[in-house]
Amino acid sequence: MLRLGFLAVNQPRSLRRFRDRLPWLGVATAPLLIGLSGYRPSLLVDGLPQNDSLQGQIFILIGTSPDQNFDSFSRQNAEKRISILLDSFQVNHSKVRIQVQTLPASNLSNVLLRRNRAGLSPDLVIVQGETAIALQQQKLIQPQAFSPGQLAHLDHFALRSLRLADGRFLALPIGLFPQVACYNRKRLTTPPTTIKELLAPASQIRIGLTMQFTELAWTLGSLGALDSVMAIASGQPPTPTLKQPIAAWLAWLRSPELQQRTVFQASPDGLLNEMGAGRLDWMPCRGYDLYRLRSQLGPALALAPLPAGPGGQASPLTVTQVIAFGVNSNPNQRRIAKAFVAASIDPVNQRAVSMHSEGELSAWKNLNQGKPSSPDMAVMMASNTHPGVGGLIGKLVNANTRSNGHMQNVFNRFIYGEIEMSKTTDGLIKMLRPASPALP
Repeated sequence: MLRLGFLAVNQPRSLRRFRDRLPWLGVATAPLLIGLSGYRPSLLVDGLPQNDSLQGQIFILIGTSPDQNFDSFSRQNAEKRISILLDSFQVNHSKVRIQVQTLPASNLSNVLLRRNRAGLSPDLVIVQGETAIALQQQKLIQPQAFSPGQLAHLDHFALRSLRLADGRFLALPIGLFPQVACYNRKRLTTPPTTIKELLAPASQIRIGLTMQFTELAWTLGSLGALDSVMAIASGQPPTPTLKQPIAAWLAWLRSPELQQRTVFQASPDGLLNEMGAGRLDWMPCRGYDLYRLRSQLGPALALAPLPAGPGGQASPLTVTQVIAFGVNSNPNQRRIAKAFVAASIDPVNQRAVSMHSEGELSAWKNLNQGKPSSPDMAVMMASNTHPGVGGLIGKLVNANTRSNGHMQNVFNRFIYGEIEMSKTTDGLIKMLRPASPALP
């Protein structure tokens, strides 16, 4: 077992002997080296030639979630998932060496800019979909064309947000993280199924919510504002009929019944700390949060669908993890990188990741159907039901980027009562409209 930093990867015994002569290397400060041993498989396996034609080295850069602090939990979680793909790839391509480094999402743009200018860009970048869109806008990753056969079985809603006007893709999806509810079963024997139950005075549930539009979008469906938001985001004029549900949704966010029961924080990371410490009973979360919470709450952590409301079912957002190409790989590095991408979206590896990686669904649409492998997986599969919302959120994230976060600042100030509802409603609608200019 090879352990460099926080990533554990099964390796031949010869590599373990080699490892014992190396000093400890932290993943935060030094890359992880995979496949350094002299081990070579036989030319034939069960009478068939083995695919061992790839030789050389590639560098993979992993960005953690933009919502997470860069600490041991976020590194371990990101590297645990990629290790499954690395293990599988090394079985078939033992002559390939793979360097892996994990960085916080906030550092990726600067790191890629420096490395690209020096001709040392990573060969592959693994990040969340919204991060990949931002990197593409800065021309820090290289879009690629893929055959219909390679794309046929991948989640088409995720693909839609990654497709460029010229038909190329800025990245490919390799994992899905639906939004669900995390709750403490020591405090709640039964999770709330409706917003009314969540806020019932007798329940006294300690709630945590993030003051980000993207994190609160699940309540759009519960409060009946989703259709209006989707209509405006698709280009329909913001008529009074469409504006009214959005204004009502905003009014609910500032209602006394919610404010009195809820801890609002700027990012999910602070709420995760509160939840892990037992000071919250319920909060929205995603699969990449489970590693941290389970290490703190153990079996007390449980998952449930986000609650419905008078407007209908919740509209949880599924976050996509994607893999993109660097900009200046040489031909051999690009060949290896393409082989790794092909392996990453292979159905066998996709199923392995979803089964063994905590809290992640497959990017293969057919693998997210049928009988779930666990109760938690059943909750995540049931929550991955509003794929259209993902495209909407992508537009909103891009709008926030163009406006330097001004809309988020307005949103935060509204929740704290500093800005009137009419101004916030108009500002949100401006952000929702296609190709809207930066907010004033």
